[in-house]
Amino acid sequence: MTALERKSFDAAIDVFTPPSDDKPYGGFVAVASDDSLDRDGERLYLSEWVTPLPQRITLDVDHGMTVGTTIGSARPYFDGDRLMIDATFSSLDRAQEVRTLVREGHISTVSVAALVDRSQKTPRRELLNVGIVAIPANPHAVIMDAKAFGSAVTDVLNGVSVAAVIKAAGGDAVAMVNAIHDASVHLGAECLKSYDPDELDDDGEGVGNDDYDDSGDEDGANKALRLRALALRAKALSR
Repeated sequence: MTALERKSFDAAIDVFTPPSDDKPYGGFVAVASDDSLDRDGERLYLSEWVTPLPQRITLDVDHGMTVGTTIGSARPYFDGDRLMIDATFSSLDRAQEVRTLVREGHISTVSVAALVDRSQKTPRRELLNVGIVAIPANPHAVIMDAKAFGSAVTDVLNGVSVAAVIKAAGGDAVAMVNAIHDASVHLGAECLKSYDPDELDDDGEGVGNDDYDDSGDEDGANKALRLRALALRAKALSR
């Protein structure tokens, strides 16, 4: 017997993506499902998913599964025993409204829809769709909300050392700092100069270089430069 099933998981948002060339209207990376026990008393094991996974699935609101409820799309992939999605929001107003709710931490739950064949001893699930919903089915999923990105921006611009940023980000500082840098440039800041990692101290400052301008006269440019310097230093420290 084949039936449509929906399973919800509290979205572990690893990266909340600011506007970029490949995601001009934002996006996020989240856990779509894992093998932990959900509120229905079931586990969705990795081996039960039909492979290969679709190259792309629709992202919608509350599993409306209509053009009118679609707010973007997502690329599904496996990471260990978890089904992950790399989601991209649409430019539509309704999509940006949902993006705001996710970014502000009001909504943090995704749900997968699958066509399930239970004619065999082991169920087979064909992934169809992912939706952003309000109530999770899996009480054990852990969220890393979108505020982490905003907090990192504040820390970097306020002069927190790159070592502290790396520690707080759980080892993901290189990607996070680069994303912050790219976002600041997108908003109009421009880079004055690049530094090699050996030219930077632990705070991401240039060492022995009189050309580094920290006077504040060029605030946007200085911030973009500092972010880029931190990214280079993060790469050096994470090797």
